[in-house]
Amino acid sequence: MESKESRTSGRSGEEGRMVAGSAQPTAADQSFSSAPAKGKPLPVVVRKRKPKKKDSGFSVDEQEKDAGTCLLDKSKVNRFIADTFAQGVKGLTDEFLSMKRSIISPLCLAEGGLQKALANATDPEQINEIQFFIDNFDEFFKANRAGKNQNRYRDVGCISNSRVILRPPWPEPYIHANFVPTAVSNKRMICTQGPTNDTVADFWFMCLQESVETIVMLCMYVENGMTKCADYIPPPKKAYTFSSGDKKITVKLEKHLPPPVANSSIVIQKNKYNVKLEGTDKPMSRSITHYYWMHWPDRGTPPVDTAVVRAIADIMKATHPIVLHCSAGVGRTGALAMIVDMIDTLNNDIEVRSAKDVLLRVRDHRFNSVQTYSQYLFVHSVFLTYLNMKKLLTEEEQAKAEAFYESYRAAEPAPRMTKTGQIIDIEERVYPNLAVSQSQDPYSAHHKLQKSDTS
Repeated sequence: MESKESRTSGRSGEEGRMVAGSAQPTAADQSFSSAPAKGKPLPVVVRKRKPKKKDSGFSVDEQEKDAGTCLLDKSKVNRFIADTFAQGVKGLTDEFLSMKRSIISPLCLAEGGLQKALANATDPEQINEIQFFIDNFDEFFKANRAGKNQNRYRDVGCISNSRVILRPPWPEPYIHANFVPTAVSNKRMICTQGPTNDTVADFWFMCLQESVETIVMLCMYVENGMTKCADYIPPPKKAYTFSSGDKKITVKLEKHLPPPVANSSIVIQKNKYNVKLEGTDKPMSRSITHYYWMHWPDRGTPPVDTAVVRAIADIMKATHPIVLHCSAGVGRTGALAMIVDMIDTLNNDIEVRSAKDVLLRVRDHRFNSVQTYSQYLFVHSVFLTYLNMKKLLTEEEQAKAEAFYESYRAAEPAPRMTKTGQIIDIEERVYPNLAVSQSQDPYSAHHKLQKSDTS
């Protein structure tokens, strides 16, 4: 992995057209607004306590029960609770698989490819899908054709009407990132791909432009021998400088921060960095907190316990846009975005009817969010854990939640292995709406390329 102190992105400085904000309900040009007093981000206060030998997520000890006086309206989640237990793991898995995810065929990536595909299409569903790509991914396809390595994966699309647009003085307007709203703000989250060597400078400028105060990294730099994210965070006592044209951004460690959870099943490093833009008439500087959530597997999910909820609570204290990224910025990132959305919704006294509604809402802004049914079940388990910590589950519901969690962990698919025993580190590639042969599967080509990718 590259670890140079100075990186150059080699941008051409071309300008792109401004795109209006999404109509429902995001407006990418609206300013961030803090949560109303009624819905402050996740008011969970947890006393220090010794770690328990086993924390399944639903057996909350007395100190945890004392942690927060419930000010939330249970009627806002009764439908979600009933639906989750009624469907169970099998029903929710089927529900997830019924929500079609779309593949952008490699045959459509060339200029005019989508128009040719549309002209040859006969199936109404396929026609609608191709027209959707034409209407919503123009800037994404332009970036692909420009060959600037701005898209880590050529077929993981970036929706135009919710995308983040980089403004002057930055020379390059395009970045593979989307605003994802919640009840708190139209700019509550920015879901993005893991930066490549060619887009690290763009990534850091986006954080400065949007007054980001929190970044959550959900992938490792390298997973099973394949690069998932550029080395964009400097080690202690060292600064990294990234360039785009004559614009330079320097990043250096400001201070180490205590991890959001300790002695738990998850490992999260928390540090604060100073990010400074130079080479402009108006230099910019900002302190940004970086959460490095380690060992969250690409296909899988972390164990669900109260530590996960406390970590998310710490992240959600941000009053400016939260940047979430993994490698593609849709799987692990999409799962966390769903959880943030659901908690924000409840904390603002709005009904959380079903996770399906939330997923479709997130996908309206970040294309194909949540890759696997295990990630979808993970979202349910984490939200149930949050409800239990807020004392919104009856004893009977707690028992059902425990049973749901055990069933979910038992149903989580085992990693696929090569003949030599190496884990195939890919997310689920089964798409119920399109029959794609192995030779046509765009991800097959991706993983051949990723082995030699230095980004």
